[in-house]
Amino acid sequence: MASGVQPEAAEDNDQDGYTAVLPPGPWATYCTTVSLRWGFTAGRCTPADPDSQCCGMAFDKMETLIDGACRRSVFNMTVNGVFRERIITPYSQWSAASFKWTSLGLSPEQASSTTFCFTAVGACSDLSVLSLQGRLQAAVFDPTHACCPTFFLYTGRHRRFW
Repeated sequence: MASGVQPEAAEDNDQDGYTAVLPPGPWATYCTTVSLRWGFTAGRCTPADPDSQCCGMAFDKMETLIDGACRRSVFNMTVNGVFRERIITPYSQWSAASFKWTSLGLSPEQASSTTFCFTAVGACSDLSVLSLQGRLQAAVFDPTHACCPTFFLYTGRHRRFW
């Protein structure tokens, strides 16, 4: 995790010409690396049940639920250091929102060791504020959305970030 206070909006250009701009104020960047041990893909396949719905699923999207008040506080979403489009969806009925990395097209082998990062700003740079009811829940989806196992990236006592 990197963090700091940024008095003025800074720019960070990647090779594709994407300009990453953070609003002024405190910020923190969080990253997590996919592991087959998370249990959403080939790691969950067993000889007793090789036809389980999620066995060997493709990794097409990862979505993370956050507190709805933080929906405008997530920036600089990357996959293996490459900036991705920021997609935020509000769920006003639950005072929640989600941010997602889409169109990933990764096999289980490709997904393993893939690193996802995002930067949260302002009060939401604190995971306890960003999280929805004290937890940061994530789900991965296959291209058909037939399989979408969920897991927690943060629970207040445990986190899968660095």
